[in-house]
Amino acid sequence: MNFNIKGGAALNGYKIQVGAITDSTSVDVDTNSKTITVNGNFVLRGAVTGREVESAINNKLNNLGLMGSVEYVRGNAVPIDRTYAHSDNANGGTSVQSLGSDGSVYYVNASNNLKSYDGMLKSLKIPEKVRIAGTSTDLQVKSYSISGTGIINATLSDGRVAALGQIAMASFRNPEGLTTVGDNIVTKSVNSGDPVIMSGTGTTGDDNSKGYGVCRQGYLEMSNVDLAEQFTDMIVTTKAFQASGKMISTGDDILTEIINLKR
Repeated sequence: MNFNIKGGAALNGYKIQVGAITDSTSVDVDTNSKTITVNGNFVLRGAVTGREVESAINNKLNNLGLMGSVEYVRGNAVPIDRTYAHSDNANGGTSVQSLGSDGSVYYVNASNNLKSYDGMLKSLKIPEKVRIAGTSTDLQVKSYSISGTGIINATLSDGRVAALGQIAMASFRNPEGLTTVGDNIVTKSVNSGDPVIMSGTGTTGDDNSKGYGVCRQGYLEMSNVDLAEQFTDMIVTTKAFQASGKMISTGDDILTEIINLKR
């Protein structure tokens, strides 16, 4: 059977394995060892269907309050003996797809092979705490860092590093055609064309991320202002102001002298 896990990080590191041989299909989930055990009649061909396994797993995960779920199970169960069998570990997900309904940000192991499951832009929440999936444990965020691909990583209070999401980058056919709206913000225009958003990390489809730059943490963008020219203009303006003030003072002195002569 092939299992397709829905986008999200709640099932990161979990594996699916065959458990006890039983007449009916049931599922056990161990959040400590990150194991999903499927019990059923795997001895008789056709006794266990993909739909039954999918439904049993999702019901169990829902009862436990885990965010992840199985999108579909393809293939047919192959009869086996009672020896141990298990799947590979599930990896993937970014924190923008690991937000709970209550707004909690769930832990995503930054050392895993992260994957972006769709091309939809989502609001990125930078939390003070990260929750471990399947538990009520919240870990304090101590510091943040940004990788070259824009992945925002958070170092947690127990030393673990969580991936919080990925900064989106966009390119335009004609960047010079962007319209300035103030406060360092620009918007697209007819001249610039529509934005082309960089593919998320681990994209399995068309990946255009090679055509973009890299994110640099702790850098300041070089100013395009010529300091020598600006200082020269400032000095010229100051001298012009002083000269104008002197002319006014001289004119006032002349008028005063004329009034005194008349008296």
